Amino acid sequence: TAADTDVVLTGHAHQYERLVQVNAAGVADPTNGFTQFTLGTGGVSLRDPVAGETLSMSAYRRNDEFGVPALALEGRTYRWRSVSTSGAILDSGTDSCVN
Repeated sequence: TAADTDVVLTGHAHQYERLVQVNAAGVADPTNGFTQFTLGTGGVSLRDPVAGETLSMSAYRRNDEFGVPALALEGRTYRWRSVSTSGAILDSGTDSCVN
């Protein structure tokens, strides 16, 4: 991407969400884009999104269990997991760093 970014982490009080890879213009780009994670399952309360909040670029969204993110960088690869407070893995994956 223009900013040499592979992963963007944002916070929110009500949900966990992973977006598809997008470029700096916000257009889906699985080859050179970055993945954004919204990390908010440790917030005050979990809730359904308000009308208009759900993004068309959402690849995975969870707002029914509290949990924590786990991210690891190994060479030119990164891994992610969303782990509930009960220990269940809610979302996980691996991708290559392109930048």
